[in-house]
Amino acid sequence: MLQVVSWVRLRCDQCAEILMSRTGDTGHPSAHAAHTEATAAGWRDDPGGRWWCSACAVVLACQDWGHEFTEWRRALAPGGFYRYCQRCCLHERCAPGEHPLTVSQDLDEGDLDGGVAVGEVA
Repeated sequence: MLQVVSWVRLRCDQCAEILMSRTGDTGHPSAHAAHTEATAAGWRDDPGGRWWCSACAVVLACQDWGHEFTEWRRALAPGGFYRYCQRCCLHERCAPGEHPLTVSQDLDEGDLDGGVAVGEVA
């Protein structure tokens, strides 16, 4: 028997990754099923109908809304300070001798000394 079957396939508009269903299929029986599966997997959409996979969504969110950086922390080796975005994992560091407050907000020197250094256990 020959049957025509229609599936809905959702593709990331940034990297072209295809959303896989929980059963491993690349197609979904309806747009509603694809939407439900995508949002459960961390995919995001916009009012214009564009979709982004969970990896691309966090990077694009940071481009739109800015990064969610941790506080500056003192690095043990090779020295200096570092911080990272809690959403997309972008890493920033200040070289030894460079103070992060010239790059960022104003803090007291004591605020930076209380940070956890790379390799330390809090």
